[in-house]
Amino acid sequence: MSTDSSSEGILSSVDLKLIISGNNKVIAQNGIFNFSNLKFIAQPDYNSSIRFTSDALDRQKIEKVSASLQQDLTDYIYFRKCFSGEAIVNNQC
Repeated sequence: MSTDSSSEGILSSVDLKLIISGNNKVIAQNGIFNFSNLKFIAQPDYNSSIRFTSDALDRQKIEKVSASLQQDLTDYIYFRKCFSGEAIVNNQC
C-alpha cells in the first residue's frame, strides 16, 4: 500500500478535438489520485484517447504489461451518437 501524498497526476489528451474541463491536475492522497468534476467534450459519435501522467508511475512495471515503451497510461474514450430528437449544440447532444 502506498502512502504517497505528494505526487502530481494529470489527465490530458493530445487530441485538439477533445476538451477536458474541470480539475485535471491533482495531488495524490495516500497513494490515490482522485479526479472530480471532470467533463469531457467532443462531437457526438467520436472516439479519442486520454492519458494519465505522473512522476509516481513505475515505468518498469508498465513496460512489463505493455508491448510499448509508454511514458504514461492511456485509455480510450467514446462519445455516443445523439438520440433521435436531440439537437447538437456546441458539439453536444
